[in-house]
Amino acid sequence: MKKIIYIAFRVKRNDTSALWRNIICGVHNLFNKPEDYLYKKSLVGVWNNIAGVKNDLESMDMSINDIFRHCVKSGDKTRFWNDIWIGSLELKNVYPAIDDIEAQKRCMVQARINENGVISWCWKSNPSNCRLQNCLSSLVQDVESVQLHPGSDYTHCSISLDGIYRVSILKHLIDHNHVSNFSHAKTSWCKLIPIKVLGFVWRAMQGRMPCDLALIHKNIPIDFMYCGFSVNQQEDADHILIN
Repeated sequence: MKKIIYIAFRVKRNDTSALWRNIICGVHNLFNKPEDYLYKKSLVGVWNNIAGVKNDLESMDMSINDIFRHCVKSGDKTRFWNDIWIGSLELKNVYPAIDDIEAQKRCMVQARINENGVISWCWKSNPSNCRLQNCLSSLVQDVESVQLHPGSDYTHCSISLDGIYRVSILKHLIDHNHVSNFSHAKTSWCKLIPIKVLGFVWRAMQGRMPCDLALIHKNIPIDFMYCGFSVNQQEDADHILIN
Protein backbone atom coordinates (compact mmCIF):
# COMPACT_ATOMS: atom_id res chain seq x y z
CA MET A 1 0.00 0.00 0.00
CA LYS A 2 2.83 2.44 0.77
CA LYS A 3 4.07 2.07 -2.80
CA ILE A 4 0.69 3.13 -4.13
CA ILE A 5 0.43 6.10 -1.72
CA TYR A 6 3.84 7.43 -2.71
CA ILE A 7 3.42 7.03 -6.45
CA ALA A 8 -0.10 8.47 -6.45
CA PHE A 9 1.20 11.50 -4.56
CA ARG A 10 4.06 11.95 -7.00
CA VAL A 11 1.75 11.73 -10.01
CA LYS A 12 -0.68 14.34 -8.65
CA ARG A 13 1.70 16.64 -6.79
CA ASN A 14 1.52 19.32 -9.54
CA ASP A 15 -2.25 19.13 -9.77
CA THR A 16 -3.05 22.00 -7.41
CA SER A 17 -6.78 21.48 -7.97
CA ALA A 18 -6.70 18.01 -6.33
CA LEU A 19 -8.34 18.45 -2.92
CA TRP A 20 -6.70 15.45 -1.21
CA ARG A 21 -3.28 16.53 -2.51
CA ASN A 22 -3.70 19.98 -0.93
CA ILE A 23 -4.90 18.41 2.34
CA ILE A 24 -1.82 16.17 2.52
CA CYS A 25 0.53 19.05 1.75
CA GLY A 26 -1.23 21.28 4.26
CA VAL A 27 -1.30 18.78 7.11
CA HIS A 28 2.39 17.91 6.69
CA ASN A 29 3.49 21.42 5.66
CA LEU A 30 4.92 20.29 2.32
CA PHE A 31 4.18 23.43 0.30
CA ASN A 32 7.39 25.19 1.32
CA LYS A 33 9.61 22.12 1.74
CA PRO A 34 12.54 21.49 -0.66
CA GLU A 35 12.06 19.05 -3.52
CA ASP A 36 14.07 16.23 -1.94
CA TYR A 37 12.42 16.57 1.50
CA LEU A 38 10.55 13.27 1.29
CA TYR A 39 13.76 11.39 0.45
CA LYS A 40 15.57 12.34 3.66
CA LYS A 41 16.59 9.49 5.94
CA SER A 42 16.02 11.69 9.00
CA LEU A 43 12.25 11.55 8.52
CA VAL A 44 10.30 9.59 11.11
CA GLY A 45 6.93 7.90 11.10
CA VAL A 46 4.84 7.26 8.02
CA TRP A 47 6.83 9.62 5.77
CA ASN A 48 9.98 7.62 6.44
CA ASN A 49 8.21 4.51 5.12
CA ILE A 50 6.81 6.39 2.12
CA ALA A 51 10.23 7.83 1.26
CA GLY A 52 11.68 4.31 1.42
CA VAL A 53 9.51 3.24 -1.50
CA LYS A 54 11.93 4.90 -3.92
CA ASN A 55 14.72 2.64 -2.68
CA ASP A 56 12.39 -0.37 -2.64
CA LEU A 57 11.58 0.07 -6.32
CA GLU A 58 15.21 0.70 -7.27
CA SER A 59 16.21 -2.54 -5.53
CA MET A 60 13.93 -4.30 -8.03
CA ASP A 61 15.47 -2.40 -10.98
CA MET A 62 12.44 -0.11 -11.17
CA SER A 63 12.61 3.67 -11.20
CA ILE A 64 9.71 6.03 -10.62
CA ASN A 65 11.18 8.38 -13.22
CA ASP A 66 11.08 5.56 -15.78
CA ILE A 67 7.52 4.58 -14.91
CA PHE A 68 6.08 8.10 -15.08
CA ARG A 69 6.96 10.74 -17.66
CA HIS A 70 5.69 14.31 -17.89
CA CYS A 71 4.08 15.10 -21.24
CA VAL A 72 4.07 18.84 -21.87
CA LYS A 73 1.27 20.51 -23.79
CA SER A 74 0.67 24.03 -22.48
CA GLY A 75 3.28 23.73 -19.72
CA ASP A 76 0.75 24.47 -16.98
CA LYS A 77 1.49 21.51 -14.66
CA THR A 78 5.13 20.70 -15.39
CA ARG A 79 7.85 22.44 -13.42
CA PHE A 80 10.63 23.80 -15.58
CA TRP A 81 13.53 22.98 -13.27
CA ASN A 82 12.28 20.23 -10.96
CA ASP A 83 10.48 17.78 -13.27
CA ILE A 84 11.88 15.46 -15.93
CA TRP A 85 10.18 16.71 -19.08
CA ILE A 86 13.09 17.03 -21.50
CA GLY A 87 16.00 14.59 -21.52
CA SER A 88 16.51 12.03 -18.77
CA LEU A 89 17.25 14.34 -15.80
CA GLU A 90 15.76 17.40 -14.15
CA LEU A 91 17.16 20.60 -15.63
CA LYS A 92 18.26 21.69 -12.15
CA ASN A 93 20.65 18.71 -12.13
CA VAL A 94 21.81 19.22 -15.70
CA TYR A 95 22.47 22.95 -15.20
CA PRO A 96 22.99 23.45 -11.44
CA ALA A 97 24.86 26.73 -11.88
CA ILE A 98 21.93 28.24 -13.80
CA ASP A 99 19.43 26.86 -11.29
CA ASP A 100 21.34 28.61 -8.49
CA ILE A 101 20.58 32.04 -9.95
CA GLU A 102 16.95 31.24 -10.82
CA ALA A 103 14.61 33.45 -8.79
CA GLN A 104 11.55 31.19 -9.12
CA LYS A 105 12.79 27.64 -8.75
CA ARG A 106 9.30 26.09 -8.79
CA CYS A 107 8.10 27.88 -11.89
CA MET A 108 6.14 25.99 -14.54
CA VAL A 109 7.28 25.50 -18.13
CA GLN A 110 4.75 28.04 -19.41
CA ALA A 111 6.39 30.68 -17.19
CA ARG A 112 9.64 30.28 -19.17
CA ILE A 113 8.35 29.41 -22.65
CA ASN A 114 5.29 31.12 -24.09
CA GLU A 115 2.98 29.87 -26.83
CA ASN A 116 5.14 31.55 -29.50
CA GLY A 117 8.28 29.77 -28.34
CA VAL A 118 9.80 32.88 -26.78
CA ILE A 119 11.99 32.06 -23.77
CA SER A 120 12.03 34.41 -20.77
CA TRP A 121 14.07 34.25 -17.55
CA CYS A 122 13.90 35.60 -14.02
CA TRP A 123 17.33 35.77 -12.42
CA LYS A 124 18.45 36.66 -8.91
CA SER A 125 21.66 37.89 -10.54
CA ASN A 126 22.59 38.20 -14.19
CA PRO A 127 24.64 35.32 -15.69
CA SER A 128 27.53 37.58 -16.62
CA ASN A 129 30.61 35.33 -16.49
CA CYS A 130 31.66 33.07 -19.36
CA ARG A 131 30.84 29.82 -17.56
CA LEU A 132 27.25 30.84 -16.89
CA GLN A 133 26.85 32.19 -20.39
CA ASN A 134 27.99 28.88 -21.89
CA CYS A 135 25.60 26.96 -19.64
CA LEU A 136 22.76 29.28 -20.56
CA SER A 137 23.48 28.85 -24.28
CA SER A 138 23.37 25.07 -23.91
CA LEU A 139 20.11 25.32 -21.95
CA VAL A 140 18.53 27.49 -24.63
CA GLN A 141 19.54 24.96 -27.29
CA ASP A 142 17.86 22.18 -25.30
CA VAL A 143 14.53 23.96 -24.84
CA GLU A 144 14.20 26.16 -27.93
CA SER A 145 12.77 23.28 -29.97
CA VAL A 146 9.89 22.83 -27.51
CA GLN A 147 6.53 23.91 -28.89
CA LEU A 148 3.63 24.40 -26.51
CA HIS A 149 0.12 23.40 -27.54
CA PRO A 150 -3.38 24.03 -26.15
CA GLY A 151 -4.38 21.63 -23.41
CA SER A 152 -3.23 20.62 -19.96
CA ASP A 153 -0.04 18.71 -19.20
CA TYR A 154 -0.44 15.10 -18.16
CA THR A 155 1.62 12.21 -16.81
CA HIS A 156 2.19 9.18 -19.02
CA CYS A 157 2.60 5.76 -17.40
CA SER A 158 5.11 3.72 -19.37
CA ILE A 159 4.07 0.34 -17.92
CA SER A 160 0.53 0.44 -19.33
CA LEU A 161 -0.46 0.21 -22.97
CA ASP A 162 -2.79 3.22 -22.85
CA GLY A 163 -0.49 5.35 -20.67
CA ILE A 164 -2.94 5.41 -17.74
CA TYR A 165 -1.65 4.36 -14.32
CA ARG A 166 -3.47 1.52 -12.60
CA VAL A 167 -2.63 -0.08 -9.27
CA SER A 168 -3.03 -3.59 -10.68
CA ILE A 169 -0.42 -3.00 -13.38
CA LEU A 170 2.20 -1.85 -10.90
CA LYS A 171 1.35 -4.75 -8.56
CA HIS A 172 1.94 -7.26 -11.35
CA LEU A 173 5.22 -5.56 -12.23
CA ILE A 174 6.38 -5.67 -8.61
CA ASP A 175 5.40 -9.34 -8.37
CA HIS A 176 7.34 -10.07 -11.55
CA ASN A 177 10.51 -8.32 -10.41
CA HIS A 178 10.39 -9.23 -6.75
CA VAL A 179 12.35 -12.23 -5.50
CA SER A 180 10.62 -13.77 -2.50
CA ASN A 181 12.31 -15.58 0.37
CA PHE A 182 10.66 -18.86 -0.55
CA SER A 183 10.49 -19.88 -4.19
CA HIS A 184 10.27 -17.28 -6.96
CA ALA A 185 6.50 -17.62 -6.71
CA LYS A 186 4.15 -14.87 -7.74
CA THR A 187 2.32 -13.06 -4.96
CA SER A 188 -1.45 -13.45 -5.13
CA TRP A 189 -3.77 -11.45 -2.87
CA CYS A 190 -7.03 -13.08 -1.83
CA LYS A 191 -9.85 -10.78 -0.70
CA LEU A 192 -11.35 -13.56 1.43
CA ILE A 193 -8.32 -13.60 3.75
CA PRO A 194 -8.28 -10.96 6.54
CA ILE A 195 -5.93 -8.09 5.82
CA LYS A 196 -3.91 -8.69 9.01
CA VAL A 197 -3.21 -12.25 7.85
CA LEU A 198 -2.13 -11.02 4.42
CA GLY A 199 0.10 -8.43 6.08
CA PHE A 200 1.72 -11.08 8.27
CA VAL A 201 2.42 -13.36 5.29
CA TRP A 202 3.76 -10.44 3.26
CA ARG A 203 6.15 -9.45 6.05
CA ALA A 204 7.31 -13.05 6.32
CA MET A 205 8.05 -13.14 2.59
CA GLN A 206 10.04 -9.91 2.96
CA GLY A 207 12.06 -11.39 5.81
CA ARG A 208 10.76 -8.71 8.16
CA MET A 209 9.33 -10.85 10.92
CA PRO A 210 10.58 -9.99 14.42
CA CYS A 211 13.10 -12.83 14.65
CA ASP A 212 16.77 -12.97 15.62
CA LEU A 213 18.11 -12.96 12.05
CA ALA A 214 16.06 -9.87 11.19
CA LEU A 215 17.50 -8.07 14.22
CA ILE A 216 21.03 -8.91 13.09
CA HIS A 217 20.32 -7.49 9.62
CA LYS A 218 19.27 -4.25 11.31
CA ASN A 219 22.62 -4.15 13.17
CA ILE A 220 20.97 -4.84 16.54
CA PRO A 221 23.37 -6.89 18.68
CA ILE A 222 21.97 -10.07 20.21
CA ASP A 223 23.68 -12.74 22.29
CA PHE A 224 22.23 -15.80 20.58
CA MET A 225 20.96 -16.09 16.97
CA TYR A 226 19.85 -19.74 17.02
CA CYS A 227 16.39 -21.11 17.74
CA GLY A 228 15.82 -22.03 21.38
CA PHE A 229 14.03 -25.27 20.45
CA SER A 230 16.17 -26.52 17.54
CA VAL A 231 19.88 -27.21 17.76
CA ASN A 232 22.10 -25.27 15.33
CA GLN A 233 19.12 -23.76 13.48
CA GLN A 234 19.07 -20.03 12.82
CA GLU A 235 15.87 -18.28 13.85
CA ASP A 236 14.52 -16.78 10.63
CA ALA A 237 11.08 -16.59 9.02
CA ASP A 238 11.50 -19.87 7.10
CA HIS A 239 12.48 -21.75 10.23
CA ILE A 240 9.68 -20.33 12.41
CA LEU A 241 6.85 -20.92 9.94
CA ILE A 242 7.97 -23.95 7.91
CA ASN A 243 10.72 -26.01 9.54
